[in-house]
Amino acid sequence: MRKSRSGIYLMTTLVTSVTVVMLMGAGIHLAQQDLAAASRSTQEAEAAAQSWVAYVQARLAENYQWRGDANAVVVNTPELWVREDRGNIVGLVRNEAGNTSSFRVRFNGQDDALGNPDGLPDPAVLPILMPHVSVQNLLGGSARPVISGTGSFYTVDPNRPGNYDVPAGSACVLVQGLAGAGLRDCTAANPQPTSNTGVVERVMEVYLRATAGPGGDAAVMAADAISIDLGAGGTAAKVTSAQNSVVPQIRSKSTITVSGGAGTNYISPKGRTKSGDGGLNAQYSSGQVTPGQETSGSFYSLTWANVKKATASDAVLPGGVYVLWDDNSLHYYNQSYSDYVNTIQADPTNAGTLVTNLPSGVQLDNNGKLTVTRNLFIDGSSAATSEFTYIPRKGAQEDLPSANQSATTYNSSYVNGLPQSTQVGAGNGWTGGPQAASWTVPLASPLTANLTAGEGNWGGGTWYGLRLEDQGNGTATLRVDSGYQPLSNLISGAPSITANPQLALTMVMQTMSSSNNPQFQQIYGALTGGGGSTSMKELNLGAVAPSKRSDDLEVEFDPPSGKSAILSASGDVRIGSRVSGKGGSITSAGQIRIVGAGSNLAANRKDGLNLYAKGDIVLSSLQQTGANQYQYKDFKMKGVIYTWKNFQAKIGYDDAAVTRWGKLDVEGAVVAYGGDPAGNPGNLGGGQFSVAAQSVDLLYDQAYLTQLNSAPSPGPLTRTLWHFL
Repeated sequence: MRKSRSGIYLMTTLVTSVTVVMLMGAGIHLAQQDLAAASRSTQEAEAAAQSWVAYVQARLAENYQWRGDANAVVVNTPELWVREDRGNIVGLVRNEAGNTSSFRVRFNGQDDALGNPDGLPDPAVLPILMPHVSVQNLLGGSARPVISGTGSFYTVDPNRPGNYDVPAGSACVLVQGLAGAGLRDCTAANPQPTSNTGVVERVMEVYLRATAGPGGDAAVMAADAISIDLGAGGTAAKVTSAQNSVVPQIRSKSTITVSGGAGTNYISPKGRTKSGDGGLNAQYSSGQVTPGQETSGSFYSLTWANVKKATASDAVLPGGVYVLWDDNSLHYYNQSYSDYVNTIQADPTNAGTLVTNLPSGVQLDNNGKLTVTRNLFIDGSSAATSEFTYIPRKGAQEDLPSANQSATTYNSSYVNGLPQSTQVGAGNGWTGGPQAASWTVPLASPLTANLTAGEGNWGGGTWYGLRLEDQGNGTATLRVDSGYQPLSNLISGAPSITANPQLALTMVMQTMSSSNNPQFQQIYGALTGGGGSTSMKELNLGAVAPSKRSDDLEVEFDPPSGKSAILSASGDVRIGSRVSGKGGSITSAGQIRIVGAGSNLAANRKDGLNLYAKGDIVLSSLQQTGANQYQYKDFKMKGVIYTWKNFQAKIGYDDAAVTRWGKLDVEGAVVAYGGDPAGNPGNLGGGQFSVAAQSVDLLYDQAYLTQLNSAPSPGPLTRTLWHFL
């Protein structure tokens, strides 16, 4: 059935495109026949611009990421010729009288000399020397400026002020129509006029707006599995829409599973689910919920560049760890969180630097409440790290001690999930020896430096090791290397790395994990899906016995009415406290971890964004209530939660020490994209949505998506504005 539908869609798309092209040619031809001689060229130019807007509109309707980048001749007939070249499009039309008209469209900034900020290499054969540059923002999460090209090459400089903005979910298309005797010699080999003599130009500006199609709106979008565990005493997962006209749904490119809870554990009146296997592994009413196949390639696409963030012109704190002591004094450590943990456990009396002044817009009261009333930028340039951590002196316990211990244990399923490596041999290690292999793997968060772990007698040359090297794009190179020694000489029963790299990697990881190699734990913890522990924990401070826990602290966002307060960091954000307030959001180029006894954070509807991370987003509401006794509090979030990697909410755990599971309420939408939003979902791996809670209430509310706009399945576009310049 899936193949049949795909075939029908492809045929429809092709027919639509061909029909559009035929109509354009016919329209121009008829228009040319009726033109008065005195105004023929001007009207021909206008007809060319008007007709070729239809071409651009049809191409965008087929693919909301299209920017004229087919890099080929896409139409080639005696009457009609069109070529796309890295974002530039040129077309020629000849009528029966032999007159030629042309159209040109630029999406390419022709900006390689500035470092290629638009991501399109300069055109190979069709540079267009005109200032009018179109802007493709159909999948954008925020407005983008229209900037004219300048200079001899009409380069677009992103640092120049824009002429005006293109709203999210729209495209601004500027089509140049050309006509006149100066086009007489234009051919497929030389499609552009050599001069402006005898050429009449008309430029048409059109705004095209995306309209959400089937599958375009969902409370949860996940590139990998959606998994909800309600426990033995739970109730149900409920998915609804705030707008009656919107079908409530969740979408996964893998599987959807709801376990535990009541007899009917998935409730969604008039709802729909979309999964990679077309199923819904839950107890539900077939008269209420309709499972279906996930066939769309689109999720909400919100790139890091389009995220509204705090900057150095806002309130500023240097990156590092901020620790609240029992006397409510705040202490700063110019270190990453992992370095701080090692430092403070080695010397629990280390007081760091006492913080006596906080920037304007950030206040700390005598009860451990940190209030943020304006944008707060975490400055990594003035510190040893770009991370931000706020915790009590005791630390913050993310998992039960038993769960936390098991989290550091190597799980062979990680390697089993990696693609088979074909990258073997000396060039894939770091020693120069032939016994090596490498893989490209997704990172949970950026590395401050390359990580290396080794086992064996390094001085005697009998050793093997792992290395993780950050590539700066959310991925890293994972290398296994035993130099000139076959791995079988070092680990009993192991194959040589070059003979079986996958099994060799498995056995190296297993051995390092069993030996409690601390460098290996760092590597494994940095891997997305690895299972190594990057979780937060209460600290062993020996004779120092602080009493404040994460549930005694709070971070409150409290901007003026109608305004927002954004906390932004280019590294990880770890908050070991409750998080509350309205109009607040957190953005991180690393991971976000919020560990506290429940939180209630609402984004400003104007901005819409609640949490955004290139790494994982992890929520935990664990609270210790007595000796070996715990409970989980509730989490309430309003706005859009967006992660390039995985979303995990730890609001329950199956253990005798846990007396209560909490509830998760999300109003807005959650996206676990599984990669860089500039590409298709799942392009870097990951994308899981995983929740353990007594109940889960997901209310899709498109009011929070006004500035973020959905990335619906490609479909018809609406012209909202057009005029000739």
